[in-house]
Amino acid sequence: MFGNTVMKHLYSVIGYAFAFLLLVLLSTSCVVQRKVQFDVLTSPVNAFPSDIKSLVLVNHAIKPLNDSSGTQYAYQNKLYYDSVKLDTMLTMLATDALAGIISSGGRYTLMANPVVIPKYAGLDKILSLSSDSILYYLKDSGADAAIILDDVKTFDWLFYYGGNAGPVYITLETYAAAFWKVYRIKTGELLDNFAYMDTLTWTVSDFSFESGFSQIPYRRDALADVAFNAGERYAKRISPYQKTVKRIYFVDSDDRMKEAEILVNQGSWLTAARIWNEVASGKKKKRASMAAFNLALASEIQGNLDIARYWIDKAIELKFDAIYQKYRSILYKRQADVESMKQNSGVW
Repeated sequence: MFGNTVMKHLYSVIGYAFAFLLLVLLSTSCVVQRKVQFDVLTSPVNAFPSDIKSLVLVNHAIKPLNDSSGTQYAYQNKLYYDSVKLDTMLTMLATDALAGIISSGGRYTLMANPVVIPKYAGLDKILSLSSDSILYYLKDSGADAAIILDDVKTFDWLFYYGGNAGPVYITLETYAAAFWKVYRIKTGELLDNFAYMDTLTWTVSDFSFESGFSQIPYRRDALADVAFNAGERYAKRISPYQKTVKRIYFVDSDDRMKEAEILVNQGSWLTAARIWNEVASGKKKKRASMAAFNLALASEIQGNLDIARYWIDKAIELKFDAIYQKYRSILYKRQADVESMKQNSGVW
């Protein structure tokens, strides 16, 4: 009799414990992380002196008229030569890509369209673009510095195997090397001398060569892509640029948090922030910390990094979490990055 009573009591305790654990798990599972992405201004690797404010782009990579300017390529491990001139297309794509990134960065003013100075003077005389010649050609441009595309070299390689009633495998690789120089126009000072190399690869597996090759770009389209890429990548070396970043925010079972999520999906971050501000002052610390985290994100998206740092510190104060700490490090690094851009160029 006594044993039965003890067992009933034990079962009752286990039942309550299980119910409590289930309640905890359910409450925890109601917390959801939502992903968002947006663009942020990012500092370049090589920032020019702050007095360099205007730039002129120079295309000095178009070959002499007596040079066929063709391209070599490999096809099934054999080397071929294409005599069609591609240098004009490739170099202009590279300078156009460079101009696009620089224009969106806000650091420099671009002076008109790129200046084209081919590598010839007369029929066969090669023109070497020295500091003196820059002053000669660009002294009246009104720009502080000249970005010169001195050469673009490309190569592509296509290989395939398979077939005979089995799958086929096709690979196209394109390579580009772009050679850039930057001069201060008034003094001829060399500010940057950089060779950028890039590779783009397309790989396809299919059950027929016809279908597989239809998914591979034409040679010239592939070369155009890699040349454009070379221009964009070099621009990010010397100019602030927009970089896409990924972030998260929190939603739980609270009706206010759900309402804020709807507002975020509509792009109404400021209205959502008002709701999170109310939740962040509540008594439930875990929920309040999530709302504070969300407020830090909303502030970052609005460009208010000081306020974002306040809210992430508040979130950690309410409840320490590794995710919160990681985001705090990101915000503090971004703040340092912004301060550096302000000091070097006045951008922001």
